[in-house]
This record gives sequence, C-alpha cells and structure tokens, in this order.
Amino acid sequence: MTKEYKEFSEWFLKTFSSGILTSMLKNLDQYRRKVYVSPRVMQQALNYINTAVSHAHSWKLIKPHMLQIIQDIVFPLMSYSEADAELWDTDPYDYIRIKFDIFEDFVSPVTAAQTLLHSACKKRKEMLQKTMNLLLSIIQTGTTTPSQKDGALHMIGTMADILLKKPVYKDQMEKFLVEIVFPEFNSPHGHLRARACWVLHYFSDVKYQNEQVLAEAFR
Repeated sequence: MTKEYKEFSEWFLKTFSSGILTSMLKNLDQYRRKVYVSPRVMQQALNYINTAVSHAHSWKLIKPHMLQIIQDIVFPLMSYSEADAELWDTDPYDYIRIKFDIFEDFVSPVTAAQTLLHSACKKRKEMLQKTMNLLLSIIQTGTTTPSQKDGALHMIGTMADILLKKPVYKDQMEKFLVEIVFPEFNSPHGHLRARACWVLHYFSDVKYQNEQVLAEAFR
C-alpha cells in the first residue's frame, strides 16, 4: 500500500484478517470434505492465504494449518485428476498445451495452489523441510497411484528454484533425478512421461557430477 494508508492497513490487518481467514479456511475445508466449491472461489481463497503468508500477524493464524493445507488441498489440486485423464484420452495434444504451457490459465486454482506452495516454502521456516518430507514419503510408498506421483513431482518441480539454493537438497538433486524422475520416462502412463520432462526442465540448473547422467537425460 502507499505511505498514507500504512496506519489503516495495519489496523485492517489486525481487525479483519482473522475473520476473513477463518472464512477462507472454511472454503478450503469444504473442498477437502468433497463439498463442491467453484474453481474461481478456490483460486481466490488460495490467493488470499498466499498473501497472508507474508504477514507475521496472519501467518500466526495459518501456521498450525499450513502443512494440512499443503497435504489436503494443494497436493490434490496439483495431482492428475479425472478431468485431466478425460482430456488426455480425448486430446493429448491439448492436454500438453494446457498443462505445460507457460501461459497456463491464470485464474486456475492449480496455479494459485502452486503460488501458495512456493510462497510458504520460500518465506516460512521449516515449511520446505516438512513439505519435502511429505512428498518424498508419498513418492517412495509402494501404494502411490500414478495420479499422486504426478502431484508430488509437480510440487517438487514448482519448488525447484528454492531447492537448488539449499545445499542439503542441491547436493542430492542428481541422485533424486536418477532414482525418482528418470524411471518415469519409461512409465506406461503418458502423463507421467510428460511430467518427467517437465521436472527435468525445472531442474535444468543442476550441476551434474556424472556426465553419464546428463547424457541419459538427453537420451
């Protein structure tokens, strides 16, 4: 906000943000309980929570719920859905255009979920580690469905720039690509092969220690 509104904005934040956030969380909880919430309302609710992550006052209110939001809202939204499957079956070219185009629908709840995930893991301590622990446990579980695997890889790729700045993850990325992403190039599910290409693109800044790994990526 501009300088003359600073005092008003602080008053507004402390007076109203708690009530508004409660309403937004109720919207998300409805979605979690499989009650219909329109995509536009989901997108706006996620955008509001994304803004709230940046403010210390509102973050205190969201913090206890954030991991659950990532697990129960962001993860399903970013996973391969029934509607995706229908589009893949009827028009795979259109699926690739919509899903992997840089100008993907900006009013989509999926885009809003990506933004919220990125903000929380970049700006708030411990969120990156907690989220990565969750995603790696999903990927490494034998019962993970192709849809869930797509969602977990989608989320990890979204956080690529953050992960590549943290030595603890950066040093493991080559191993991660070889063990978790490369096998998906041979997946019987076309959407997972597409996702593997997308993830490799987002981790293009990885400095490969082993040239054979880079050659395999190209192959």
